[in-house]
Amino acid sequence: MKNQEGTNFACNLIPEYDFDNIDNILHQLEKLNPDIEQDITPLPQLLNRMDNPDQTEWRTKILQALEYLQIGDLQKIVLARKTELRFDDKLDPVSLLQHLEAPGCFRFLWEPQPGRAFVSIPPERLYKREERRISCEALAGTRPRGHTVDEDNRLGQELLNSDKERREHLFVADTIRKVLSMLCQKIGEGDAVTIMKLRELQHLMTSFDCELRETVSDSDVLANLHPTPAVAGYPVDEARNRIASMEPFDRGWYAGPVGWVNNEGAEFAVAIRSGLVYDNKLYLYSGAGIVDGSDWQLEWEEIENKITQFLRLFT
Repeated sequence: MKNQEGTNFACNLIPEYDFDNIDNILHQLEKLNPDIEQDITPLPQLLNRMDNPDQTEWRTKILQALEYLQIGDLQKIVLARKTELRFDDKLDPVSLLQHLEAPGCFRFLWEPQPGRAFVSIPPERLYKREERRISCEALAGTRPRGHTVDEDNRLGQELLNSDKERREHLFVADTIRKVLSMLCQKIGEGDAVTIMKLRELQHLMTSFDCELRETVSDSDVLANLHPTPAVAGYPVDEARNRIASMEPFDRGWYAGPVGWVNNEGAEFAVAIRSGLVYDNKLYLYSGAGIVDGSDWQLEWEEIENKITQFLRLFT
């Protein structure tokens, strides 16, 4: 884990598998040289791109979602897109992560087997715990960054004043507040909705700072807090059911919680803005929150902006 104070390295062992191999593991750890700067491998050439759903199918699904919003109990649904990029050679996931520029975001790579890796640069923290103190962020509502200071400020004010974006954000903030009220003995939050400014995008954000009840564990927090309406919709259970029937692919690891935990603390991010490396293919995942008043073209463009940090490496 790397932050302003430095870089920490942690090795997690599973007793039933690693107990008889501890000496070898320690030997391998001693051989690590943290001062070696690894060369960044060039990325392969992009051959083609395929979107699932494509623009025509996306329009159909957004219009269908808007009908559900008007006639049912569903008030928000987050629909995702899966974009397949195919290259002329195998894609090295470590090199991909090294090339990605994502200031202000988490960065992680999980490679369960060679040639299969999940890379993510999410801006969204699910929660952070220090002893019994816990902080959470509600993040929803999006505008691109401006090319000038004036344009950036204008887009930020447009985001703050948008009824559609405020409603989308409020579903997330209210749900997190409700969950925290069950898990915590007292809840504190910022006085107003603020803006998180990233390299490509800016989002509405509400921060929470609370104290967990003594009997509440990290498992309890994860089970109750995830998924939020930021990645599913509102109400969450109804949205999840609709997503399962509407999205033409399995989300897999996309939008799941990822992080670390020990007795003294824990921190989990939400695995959005993600890519799945599969030999010479990269599958990009990102979603958009659909509420009454959403426009299918604007939601398509929003997802394009969300995967730009990946796309700019190849186009």
